[in-house]
Amino acid sequence: MTQQQHIEAARRQVRLHAWGEHRVEAAWHELTLRRARDQATHRRVRTFGGPLLAMAAVFALAITAWRSLTPSTSSNPEAAEEAGVERVSLGEGTDVRVEKGARVEVRERETDRVVVDVKTGLARFRVRHDPTRVFRVHAGDVEVEDLGTTFDVENKAGMVRVKVTEGSVKVSFPGADGDARGKVLLEAGESGVYPAVRQVTAPPGGSAEAPPPPSSSGDAPSNPPEAVATWRELARIGKHKRAYDLVAPGNFRDVRDEPGDLLLASDVARLSRHSKDAASLLRRFLANHSRDPRAPSAAFTLGWVLMNELGRPREAAVAFARAEALAPRGNLAEDAVARAVEAWYRAGDLSRAKTEVERYRKTYPQGRHLSTLERLIGME
Repeated sequence: MTQQQHIEAARRQVRLHAWGEHRVEAAWHELTLRRARDQATHRRVRTFGGPLLAMAAVFALAITAWRSLTPSTSSNPEAAEEAGVERVSLGEGTDVRVEKGARVEVRERETDRVVVDVKTGLARFRVRHDPTRVFRVHAGDVEVEDLGTTFDVENKAGMVRVKVTEGSVKVSFPGADGDARGKVLLEAGESGVYPAVRQVTAPPGGSAEAPPPPSSSGDAPSNPPEAVATWRELARIGKHKRAYDLVAPGNFRDVRDEPGDLLLASDVARLSRHSKDAASLLRRFLANHSRDPRAPSAAFTLGWVLMNELGRPREAAVAFARAEALAPRGNLAEDAVARAVEAWYRAGDLSRAKTEVERYRKTYPQGRHLSTLERLIGME
């Protein structure tokens, strides 16, 4: 094989592993510089140094691409906080920690869209919130869409477990044959188990094995949808309108004063388009459970509902400010400040909006919302 053929083989390998052309060229440029240094130092091996170096380039590039997507040991302490865990950086404050034995592939990696496929095993995601970018994880037929979070996805034995540590995710999973896909929103501290493949309906006069139906309440799957009797179980499989019809007539008296229950009920109200009830439940959560790790996300959601669904921007600005105050270094902090600017602007308080823009500029001098906010209130 000629040197050029080695180069092309290396490039084909790294493209298979989602490297862009610029990254290929950067890697090759570095290898070229190394070759020049080696030739200056080792003139004696000039006769066969070129082909050997080309082969080394193929090997080095292939190993680098392989290491980027499979677990191995690392000399970087941050890349291996636990034994057998490999950290894969996806840029912009986003990374994946791949457990030993797991198989993960980056299917798409663009500025506005990233898609990762968890083939098998456990992967831990830490994703910086960016409203202009879609970040999606596939595990079989289950899709997990990030909303600015830290979460785990485990694909094992025909089932997919999703566990949220911070923020929230949208989960879409296959229903029974002929049924629409189920959808559910998981908040921090919640988890769910979902079938990795579409459930199979038993043929007439026969029987068929089917994976257990999805569950969002822990490790054990819940009852099938047709057997669900409570609003909580309906909510956890994405039947928000039916859940609302059960819990709302009693003025939400069946909702316990407990963080998970209040958040679940607020999702039921919000996703069934009863925004006033959703805001009331979120306020109740923040009044009684402000130290819960899900409180920043709840405050941000309250601000969004007040501003975009109820037309109360002044109250929304206060809610966004609280979301930032509860977690000033969290994933939602920068977006909370930006949304507060927009809320004050919508409320007609241009002076307060300008003050908030100045604070945003000072706190986030390279912030991704800065130019948009300056245009909004005419500060350019």
